[in-house]
Amino acid sequence: MSPTSTFVSNLEDGYVLNNGIEVGLDAFIINKSDFSWNVNFNFTTIMNVAENILDDDASIIQTGSVDGQGMTGAYCQAYANGQPMASFYMVKMDSIDNKGKIYYVKNPSGVGDSLMFIGSALPKFTFGLNNTFRYKNVDFGFFIDAVYGNKIFNNTALLLDKPNLKQSKNALYDFVADEVSFSYTPKVSDRYLEDGSYLRLSSATLGYNVKLGKIDWMKNLRVYVSGSNLFVLTNYSGYDPDVSSSADMNGVRSLGIDITNYPKARTVLFGLNVTF
Repeated sequence: MSPTSTFVSNLEDGYVLNNGIEVGLDAFIINKSDFSWNVNFNFTTIMNVAENILDDDASIIQTGSVDGQGMTGAYCQAYANGQPMASFYMVKMDSIDNKGKIYYVKNPSGVGDSLMFIGSALPKFTFGLNNTFRYKNVDFGFFIDAVYGNKIFNNTALLLDKPNLKQSKNALYDFVADEVSFSYTPKVSDRYLEDGSYLRLSSATLGYNVKLGKIDWMKNLRVYVSGSNLFVLTNYSGYDPDVSSSADMNGVRSLGIDITNYPKARTVLFGLNVTF
């Protein structure tokens, strides 16, 4: 058995306090012989805070490993007493001077560097809305889901910042067009921290039950078209705000970090259901 510098153990006094509301609604708005409308809605909000996970309130548990040139050992997330789970921990941009140099906000405590907690990967609320309509032989349904108030660390953007152009590599247009100097050295900061809120049309299905007339060897025939991930409304600049990269450090879980995530596919299916 080889030695290790860290190990995982249960906390005797540590806990996570969760407060929130969860609401579910399932109802027929209209339920007639030739037309029906069914709605299923759920809403959840949870505020949490970690307590007594460390003996020292000024200490942190690092996680959220950051990739990039000169980023060895860098991290963007931390756990600490009195903070929400999966909180981002980094420096915050203050201003840019006329030479393109970035200045960062000083720590409110006035002690040490300017590292501070800036938002969490956990959303302030989530909701889902499912609607199902039926008119005679036609049926239509769609599902919308949304999250609000979470942050995403766009590690992919850090890899594509303006200094890449000096090496004839790709860079994001937004960075190329900003006021920051080309000699800027990327640093883990809220320059790459974005709002991860989104509203997504996750699925929609339109179907038609064919009238069979005198056909007695077939009980039911239904044709349909169905789509998934049809559109997303978001301010996030990456491919998809629903990120799932693993950037754990020393076995400590990380959340909300986008490092070259592959986006969800948009699919459209045509189908035929036959019952004999």
